[in-house]
Amino acid sequence: MYKLSTIEWMILTQLENLLQGFLEAMQIVSQAGTPLLHHVIPLIDLCMTLLEDAIADSSNHQSVHVAAVCGLRVLNKYYSKTDDSVMYRIAMVLHPRYKLEYFCCQRWEASWIETAEEIAKKRKHYHEDIDSFGLNVDADVDALTAYLEALIVEVHLDPIQYWSLQLSGGNPLVQMALDFLSAPAASTDVERAFSCGGLTVSKRRHALSDQSVHCGTVFGLWAGVPGLIQENNIVSSMKERNKRTKVTKVPNVYIDLESDIE
Repeated sequence: MYKLSTIEWMILTQLENLLQGFLEAMQIVSQAGTPLLHHVIPLIDLCMTLLEDAIADSSNHQSVHVAAVCGLRVLNKYYSKTDDSVMYRIAMVLHPRYKLEYFCCQRWEASWIETAEEIAKKRKHYHEDIDSFGLNVDADVDALTAYLEALIVEVHLDPIQYWSLQLSGGNPLVQMALDFLSAPAASTDVERAFSCGGLTVSKRRHALSDQSVHCGTVFGLWAGVPGLIQENNIVSSMKERNKRTKVTKVPNVYIDLESDIE
């Protein structure tokens, strides 16, 4: 029977402390309906801090240092992928608790921060042609500039709730902020919807029409939301249908046995 040595137990303990943060980040992203786009960069920064601290900690074993360096290299690779989309940076800029201050606190290069601001300003006219909320399109003050120059919101208020409270205030940034901040960070919900659809089409239901599969999948997802479906009405309807008797007309058939014998 193999038994771990004292050094191996020490390495596992050090790795456990390092990987615990990654586990928590993964659990946050894997939750349905919870991870949004503005959560991505802070979570990546958290994981990078864990790896950098592990590398700087001289008490860690050499193998832990090597693992942390390799992990940091991979994480930097995927961190750079966030530059391929404007969504991540705009979501961070429009977060009332982050704005551009977050990038400064994380010691981003000045050119990167300027790029993030320019990206947001290029889309500051987002939805300006739609006057759904009585927006003042001809406002003299640049709404985005005024927003960035204002102090960050220290209160731990949900950013979507923060902007929703301003829907009636005529802020031109409201719709843009709600659209970017509500974007999902992962395809968790979509993948679960596909899995649910696969369970709907079992070997005993392979003849279901496309419409039936669609309705069954959507209904199954809605059933998991409390109060969305009136369960009492559905149960009553199903019981009522079970009470119905099927009337089958059996035609009278006369068979002449004697003629068959002859």
